[in-house]
Amino acid sequence: MIENAAEAARAEHLALSAAFRTRCRELGLAPNPRLFWYHTIDLGDGLITPGSFDYRAVLAEFSFPPSMTGMTALDVGSATGFFAFEFERRGAATTSIEIPSLADWDRFPGESPAGIIEKIRARLPYHSVLPQAEIAETFRAMSVDDLYTILLDGPFKFCCAAIGSTVNRVYSTIYDLEKTLGRERFYDWVMLGDILLHTINPLEALASAAKRCAGTLVIADDIVGTDDDPPAMLYIAGPVQNSDAAEWWRPNVAWYRQALARLGFRGVKTVSALDGRVRPGGERFRKLILHAIR
Repeated sequence: MIENAAEAARAEHLALSAAFRTRCRELGLAPNPRLFWYHTIDLGDGLITPGSFDYRAVLAEFSFPPSMTGMTALDVGSATGFFAFEFERRGAATTSIEIPSLADWDRFPGESPAGIIEKIRARLPYHSVLPQAEIAETFRAMSVDDLYTILLDGPFKFCCAAIGSTVNRVYSTIYDLEKTLGRERFYDWVMLGDILLHTINPLEALASAAKRCAGTLVIADDIVGTDDDPPAMLYIAGPVQNSDAAEWWRPNVAWYRQALARLGFRGVKTVSALDGRVRPGGERFRKLILHAIR
């Protein structure tokens, strides 16, 4: 069953990648063939990015307002920009946050930026149809700045140009949002998707994002436990240096509820749960979607 799921995920990714390349040629577009597509995004005119995470069919599970006209939205850790573009499509004035460089990715105390890059390289076989040896060779031949462009900024800018987006891209760590955006800048909707598991200090990160939220904070992550469990945060990085996947903590749902209450949210509700596969590796992912309401 697992092998069949992995094979199906790979076949879907290959088909999407081939269709994307064909449509790019038809439209006279020539994106860098090494660009990494984190999200599957329908750019219109038959052009769809071959992303690892495809939320198109489950978008309703996030319970965003059908119309966000007159609202502001902040997408933290935006990557390719699926949620930022979706907020913009619904009418919100949208800001997309991404780290300034790979060196700004959180890392375990004492570990070097080179360790983060190696962890990213090790994870790419789950997201790329290229052979492991070719992935490794690609990394060896590129500077850190080139890798940042390939992994994060290049795909986002391609999508912006393709759809004529006016999403405001701002470069900041999650901890520096107040300094980067301004003390008086608040947003009606703030999105945190797959972010806190990559932070060394998740409570500080959550508090930083919470300060920017004047309405609804959306958290979509691998959140464990039930409401009846004691609030806890599980350490998952292991004892061996650089052996983790740049993921260190799994807060449970009770921790989120209590921490968000202390951060000034009057209600926290579980909106839905997602269960899917990463393309092309077929790796399973589970996400709980929480809405915290001011």
